[in-house]
Amino acid sequence: MEEKVRTLLEKYDLLPRGAKVVVAVSGGPDSVALLHLLTTWREEWNWTLHVAHLNHLLRGKAAEADAQYVAELAQRLGVPVSVGREDVRQYQREHGLSTEEAARQVRLAFLRRVAGEVGAERIALGHTADDRVETLLLNLLRGTGIEGLGSIRPRTGLLVRPLLECWREETEAYCRAQGLQPRVDASNLELLYRRNRLRLELLPYLEREFEARVRANLLRLCHLAALTDEYLRTAGREALAAVVNEQGPNYVRINVEPFQKLPEALQLQVLREAVRQVKGNLTGVAFRHLEAVRREAYHLEGSREVSLPGRLWAVREYGELTLALGRPPAPPQGEWPLAVPGTTEVPELGVVVEAQVVPVVGDWRPYVPSSPWEVCLDLEKCGKNLLVRTWRTGDRFRPLGLSGTKSLQDFFTDRKVPRSRRPWVPLVATPERVVWVVGYTVEDAFRLTERTRAGLHLVVHHSCQGGEIVI
Repeated sequence: MEEKVRTLLEKYDLLPRGAKVVVAVSGGPDSVALLHLLTTWREEWNWTLHVAHLNHLLRGKAAEADAQYVAELAQRLGVPVSVGREDVRQYQREHGLSTEEAARQVRLAFLRRVAGEVGAERIALGHTADDRVETLLLNLLRGTGIEGLGSIRPRTGLLVRPLLECWREETEAYCRAQGLQPRVDASNLELLYRRNRLRLELLPYLEREFEARVRANLLRLCHLAALTDEYLRTAGREALAAVVNEQGPNYVRINVEPFQKLPEALQLQVLREAVRQVKGNLTGVAFRHLEAVRREAYHLEGSREVSLPGRLWAVREYGELTLALGRPPAPPQGEWPLAVPGTTEVPELGVVVEAQVVPVVGDWRPYVPSSPWEVCLDLEKCGKNLLVRTWRTGDRFRPLGLSGTKSLQDFFTDRKVPRSRRPWVPLVATPERVVWVVGYTVEDAFRLTERTRAGLHLVVHHSCQGGEIVI
């Protein structure tokens, strides 16, 4: 067991030398073996250890005895300890969870809180190979993909699992060899919980009737699935970067045309990575949700949307598929005076406009902007009484280079600007006329010519106000 743990520590850099580590100790054989082993090696690895134990208030006096046992064990091993109490039943009722899930969430919150208080860089958990196999089967029974087949991983953020290659009988044998007497949780023998039924009935049945090495075989599947999932995640991130048009802290816009050319499996992985970026996790988002979004990417006409768990929305308009957290904010309406020269912030549209008067001297040459967010206009023609405003019904202008006027609505349609984004496109205008459709083109009448004596240089910068989505 010690060799397995040392190999895992080094392979995944689970507990770096000199690290401050919170060790989660329930009092059972797995966590007691973990704590004892880490204290045995703490001088060699220069670790600073801190024990954390949570009483879930589910087992009355037995739970109180567990807490006392852990506190005494930590004291005997010379490790400081934090013992907490949380009402899991109340949390379960408030959040509509199973007892097992409520206990897991409360326990992780407690461990992270202790880690923050003591400045720990890692939280060591006592999960074993048995836990990994059991979780794989639970995932499989409820319906899972490659990620779920990988089951529990050696490291998830701050959480590390040094015993993940060790079987439960090995931790029990270690405790006997070291003269440790861990606590026995009687609830682990109750068939009320699915994991217990799987551990006590299903796995022994499979070993007896089908394959004696079923646990080792399932553990190998976990390893292979985890490697495949890691590869797919990397490929998904790379593919997402290649098809993204735009992204912000809570939205991603995907270019549908190159997305459609990806293999179906990679399309789903791209959507998974997009959800991770927007939502932070995949909680509640199942295959059926991602498949519904993927199918929408093949509808080319009109506007369509899909609601996903966790306040997530997918909207497909023209050639874009947008994943966003929460409903987009109501489109703004209004106008804001533009400082010429100066800087004008328009938080309602999420933009900052810089205006600078520049002389046009020497040989005249057409001005070529470096980006669609920059333009140079004839100052005399447009004047300094300018506004930044939103689109109004009936707006018309003559796009640069065209001989006739066009309604702004038709212009947006021709340029395939999604309807949801149109109200957010800033317009620079005089009180009577559109001067610049920011990001697209200018009104022909205000362009620079050989008669221009002074230019108005405008640059628009994007900002995200209050975490809102700038459509």
